[in-house]
Amino acid sequence: MGRKRKHDPDVVLNFIKRYKAENTGRSPSVREIGDGCGISSVSVVRNILTHLRHIGKVVSWGGQRNIVLPSERWFVEDIVE
Repeated sequence: MGRKRKHDPDVVLNFIKRYKAENTGRSPSVREIGDGCGISSVSVVRNILTHLRHIGKVVSWGGQRNIVLPSERWFVEDIVE
């Protein structure tokens, strides 16, 4: 498989899972997601989060550090490489 683009929703989702696993379930901020995924625009990150919510990979997001995943499982082993 080829390399994933930095604006790929799966890259963002994997970053969120990894961050939650490393931070005892705490969600990253939108800015931290952008920094961690190499996305300089906060609105691009917000658009990706909205897309992830519409396809059911994020149950909700809004406010500070309030990203909820459907299973709320934060195990690094679940991250798709």
